[in-house]
Amino acid sequence: MIDVEYKGNLKILVGKTHESFCVGTIEELLRAIKKEYCKEIYTEIKRSHVMINGTFAQKKFFKKCQLKENDYVVFFSVCCGG
Repeated sequence: MIDVEYKGNLKILVGKTHESFCVGTIEELLRAIKKEYCKEIYTEIKRSHVMINGTFAQKKFFKKCQLKENDYVVFFSVCCGG
């Protein structure tokens, strides 16, 4: 199982701060989230920043990025200020 945490506005949209998924890559995790939640939530999660075990992940590597048992993925909602 992969442990997932939602930060910022995502935890409000999802309605929880943590959950677990049984997936092998970030791309598979995004597909699982898409099945679980509405389009608005999926879109926000897809455009968020992603950290895997304390290291930020680049979106261009999502297909290749293999996840292992007990990996910890954090989604940070994009915010802006002015």
